[in-house]
Amino acid sequence: MRLHDWPDSLPGYLTAYLAWRADWLSRESLAGLLWPERTDADAQRSLRVNLHRVRNVLQTLGLDHGFEADRRRVRLRVATDVAAFRDALGRADWQQATALQHATLLGAFSFGGFALLEAWALRERDALAAA
Repeated sequence: MRLHDWPDSLPGYLTAYLAWRADWLSRESLAGLLWPERTDADAQRSLRVNLHRVRNVLQTLGLDHGFEADRRRVRLRVATDVAAFRDALGRADWQQATALQHATLLGAFSFGGFALLEAWALRERDALAAA
């Protein structure tokens, strides 16, 4: 999945976060990450709208098979270069790990208006650079 071609907008940020996590996340935690200042009801409403947008983009790309959601949780299971990089590091395959370091993690995204998500991306960039 090549997220660097996606627009710099919330559906792209949300897709990136879900792909990186690759496991079930509660809707409550996602809404709190994206809109910590909003009421629960308002944040959940915004999350529903944006998850629908994510699903539409994934369907357009033929990647919606990895997207799952139920009333309480969401996940996106797709292959990512970050997972491949970590796998290569775990196997001490330095050649493959080096080949996978071709761009800054989510470098095309500004995360405008989503400070907690931006802080997550910066921590992950630092952790990958250190690795």
